[in-house]
Amino acid sequence: MSAAGTAAERAAGPPAALRRRIRALAAAAAVALPLLLWAAVVPIGGHPLEVSSGMRTGALAPQTMELGAAPFAVVSLLSALLGWALLAVLERFAGRAARWIWGVLAVAVLAVSFLPLTDPALNGATIAVLAAAHLLVGAAVIPAFLLTSPRPGRRAAARAPAG
Repeated sequence: MSAAGTAAERAAGPPAALRRRIRALAAAAAVALPLLLWAAVVPIGGHPLEVSSGMRTGALAPQTMELGAAPFAVVSLLSALLGWALLAVLERFAGRAARWIWGVLAVAVLAVSFLPLTDPALNGATIAVLAAAHLLVGAAVIPAFLLTSPRPGRRAAARAPAG
């Protein structure tokens, strides 16, 4: 096998079935890791995660709402699936630039996801747990999705005759 063939195979990324399997495992990890954090903090640690819903609803008297496991799981799963869908669309229409575009967007979305944590109604422990949950989802999804996306490569190396 020639060096050009090896470089072309590396640029193409893993086969489609393996790519889907890795991304599905990353999405599952994006759900499992925040749930483990929630389990360690709420039922085991005894610290309720409470957020005020008054800021969002415009109510005169803010309502305190406790975050359970379901919101952690649903938001984590939706984030991972939306990221996967966006990457698939970009891979289809943006070609080799999809990896770079998606990486920039993923990091930007992760950064923006911390803005609601600046709400003064949140206590420090809740902020820390929610920030850690955001980081766990990002740590599970971003590297796995980037590593399974085809890499930008030199076209000449990909077209070189093997042998």
